[in-house]
Amino acid sequence: MNQVKKRVLFLVKKGALTEAVTVAAEFARRNPGLAECYGLLSQTEEIAGYTRAAIKTVSQAIALAPQEPAYRFQRGRLHLKVNAVADGLDDLDSVIEIEKSLAHAYYTEAANACREEALGRVQRHGIEPAATRNSPSCL
Repeated sequence: MNQVKKRVLFLVKKGALTEAVTVAAEFARRNPGLAECYGLLSQTEEIAGYTRAAIKTVSQAIALAPQEPAYRFQRGRLHLKVNAVADGLDDLDSVIEIEKSLAHAYYTEAANACREEALGRVQRHGIEPAATRNSPSCL
């Protein structure tokens, strides 16, 4: 896994984003049971600008590792990026709940900050969070 991460990082730094996504996607294809592979692919897709694909990919990581807060935090951020505020809030709330039972709550502070931003958007635009769940959006 470390070799693939290093290769993907090298490609990203080099600006070879399509190749980086291809390498990460191939690694995930060869290791369909590893959530970490999908996490890496999702991050690479996000960097390459494929936000909606990144949401689908990190959802696969969540399916494999539902109690890993990092993946839900990532998906929550991505949902906010595409203005799917209700979905983002759901994920961020899950992160906060999951981390209540963990000894080290790495994502709680960041999840709260993202959550506050999302709620601020809702207030500024006068939209109920549930109403934003299925609205078309782009950022």
